[in-house]
Amino acid sequence: MDYKEILVNGIGSTTVINLNRPEKLNALNESVLKRMEDAVSVIEKDGKCKAVIITGSGEKAFSAGVDISYLRGMRNEKDASEFIGRVHALFGRIENMEKPVIGAINGFCIGGGLELALVCDIRIAASSATFGLPEGKLGIIPGGGATFRLPRTVGLAKAKEMIFTGESIGAEEALRIGLVNRVVSQDLMNEAISLASKISENSFNSVRMAKKAMNSTISSDYTAEKNSFISAFANADKDEGLEAFLEHRKPRFA
Repeated sequence: MDYKEILVNGIGSTTVINLNRPEKLNALNESVLKRMEDAVSVIEKDGKCKAVIITGSGEKAFSAGVDISYLRGMRNEKDASEFIGRVHALFGRIENMEKPVIGAINGFCIGGGLELALVCDIRIAASSATFGLPEGKLGIIPGGGATFRLPRTVGLAKAKEMIFTGESIGAEEALRIGLVNRVVSQDLMNEAISLASKISENSFNSVRMAKKAMNSTISSDYTAEKNSFISAFANADKDEGLEAFLEHRKPRFA
């Protein structure tokens, strides 16, 4: 199942979803979300697939987040509500699918890209990977689950620091705070495939039941984040932040 925006390939019992917009740093837009929805639907029903890897094409990025021009096209709260509802639905499906999901993170893992990585069960990063949530610089907030998934991954104080400052961290810092499981200096995909193979050697029934049990202990309440994200689109800071980004200048918030 190959599309222009994503590539989906099988390697033994592992399915690899490859975000395929390297010229846009694998940024997410409506087309990418639709293709990912299609891919997840197929993978969920594929009895031969026992593990999934999500990665990004090229060496520069896993995903640099939601395409800014796509965000700029959302002019009101209704547009923002429809968009973020779709993101939450897709990310929730990935998080809760029976197959274990490994994020193989290369290069930039920013904004919505980091939120996609957070729904993976295990994250492996290249030593060159960079992680950040710069939405505050755009006059909006993270809307794809970071406000509740990041705190339960790295702790509340560190999550607040990352979201409030919008500053990025490197792979070694991400490993230190528990954002990623491993950092590899080379052969990122080989490491991810090897890990997926080890998981696949075990009873799939045991793995899926263990994942279901562990996921049942953590809450994913989208309400507060969704409402805050939507409200940001009624504030002038959003317009100034997005315009400043596209014009390559520092935003001038009121």
